Amino acid sequence: MDSLEDAYSQIANGILWFVQGEEWSCAKASASIWQRSTQVSYTRTVKGEQITDDRYPPLDVALDSSDALLFLRDQLLKMTGQRIWGMGFTLFPNGSFDIEYDYSKPLGYEESNEEISGEEANLSLQKLASKMR
Repeated sequence: MDSLEDAYSQIANGILWFVQGEEWSCAKASASIWQRSTQVSYTRTVKGEQITDDRYPPLDVALDSSDALLFLRDQLLKMTGQRIWGMGFTLFPNGSFDIEYDYSKPLGYEESNEEISGEEANLSLQKLASKMR
C-alpha cells in the first residue's frame, strides 16, 4: 500500500463487493482496529431498509480491506499523533464517500507486544482453576 488513496480504495472495494447485484442508496463498512487485526461489519441501505452482514467478502478482498485499515491507522498516527481505534466508511452510488474516525480506545482493552505460548496459557489457566477449587 503506497498512499491513503490506495487504502480508501481497498476499503471501498470491500463495500462494492458487499453491494454487488443489489440496488442501494448507501453502504457502510464499520471497522474496529486493533494492534494486528480488524473487524469489519457491512451495512447497505436498500429502499430505506438497512441490511447488515448478510454476506461477507471473500478472504482476499477482506484481507485487502484489513491491511488498508491497519495502514490507515499507522499513517494517521504518523500524520496527526493520534491513533484511530475504529472507522466508518460510507460509500454512495455516485462514488462520493464519508469517513468517520473513532479515536476512543475501547474500555478495558489492553494492547501488548508480548506474546505467550499455548503452554504458558494452559499453565496460567491451570493455576486459576486450582485457586477456584
